[in-house]
Amino acid sequence: MLLWQERRMSEPDVQKIRILRLIKQQPELPLEAIAEQAGCSERTVRRWWKTYVNQGFEEFIAGNGKRGRPQRLDHHGVESLKKEFEAGNLRTLESVRRWIQEQHNVEYSLEGVSRLLRTTLGIRKDWQTVDGSKPIAVAGANPYNSLVSASFLGFLNTLPTTPDVVQWITAFRDGLQTLLFDVDRITVVIDVACDLLNPGKLDKQQSVTQFVQAGDQKPSSLAVTSRDAEHAPSQRIVSSLASKGFTERIYHPPSCFEYYYQQREYIGVIVLWREKTKAPISRHTIEFLHLQEKFIEFLFSDLVARYQLAKPQGYVLNDAMAALNRDAELTEQEQKVVILQLLGHSYQQMADRLLISIETVRKHASNIYHKTNTGSAQELFAKYFTSRLGF
Repeated sequence: MLLWQERRMSEPDVQKIRILRLIKQQPELPLEAIAEQAGCSERTVRRWWKTYVNQGFEEFIAGNGKRGRPQRLDHHGVESLKKEFEAGNLRTLESVRRWIQEQHNVEYSLEGVSRLLRTTLGIRKDWQTVDGSKPIAVAGANPYNSLVSASFLGFLNTLPTTPDVVQWITAFRDGLQTLLFDVDRITVVIDVACDLLNPGKLDKQQSVTQFVQAGDQKPSSLAVTSRDAEHAPSQRIVSSLASKGFTERIYHPPSCFEYYYQQREYIGVIVLWREKTKAPISRHTIEFLHLQEKFIEFLFSDLVARYQLAKPQGYVLNDAMAALNRDAELTEQEQKVVILQLLGHSYQQMADRLLISIETVRKHASNIYHKTNTGSAQELFAKYFTSRLGF
């Protein structure tokens, strides 16, 4: 109901509705944090919240932002504001907001000031803050629809310039969660084998995925997953995570965002989770992720480039596996055995990871050698991997 009210109302009522919605959605947050998200003062938030608690919703909506003050600038005020602006006396949104309050006894939020200038005076420019302490909001009810804010700059500054995939994903995920106020958990998977030079050319049927749980600084598990045309990458990831406790009993259906390098080769997935005890993920959060699609594609490809430069053997692995699959037509389980062997697992470790007996692992290995016309793991790796490493 609050979202519906927020879409149909104008300033300053929409600001009041938004604050009430944020408090309802995030009761654990202090009012100071709510005020920062809404782009107004903590004093205003406390006053409006007190009105709602003491007098109810109808009175909360019917009342003005402050007693005795009009809801919006009148025609005379708009004309005088236009003259001040044309004279060059008002250079920031904060100075415009303060001038309106002092000269006409009307309180606007920074977002309301931006909307007033854009819709009433037709003024469009790139506004900046003096100290960068608060986001400068622009017109619209979307809390993410802002110029470069301090929180977003903070998110960018948390991203490390490292080829360590786990370290980078952990920082990216934690930083992103500070921007998305209505998301409880975030899953990030990046395909470091993405072919940046020839996107879409290599036929990769297997991938090695590392799952990083919240708070971990190292991968908690490793899985060899198959790729097929029938299931999207996000579907496979959600299915894998379902076995790790991300169930429909706990979470709303997740929101998935797939990324493809140059729209031709899968490079990664972001999955957003929201607990069922809370409201679903808002449309503003979904829109925000969609708007950042190209930027996130750049971030993912930048990480992949650094990883491949630091560990060129990763590309060799995928190229060799593609050649092996073309020659031998290995089954999915046999391909997993090959990759796990390459990663240094013993037969017993492979049996434990694949949930099969050690005798079945030996049988898979025998079938692999027969299909590839090799007699041992050393001979298999020499045929498909050693030559590609340049030895």
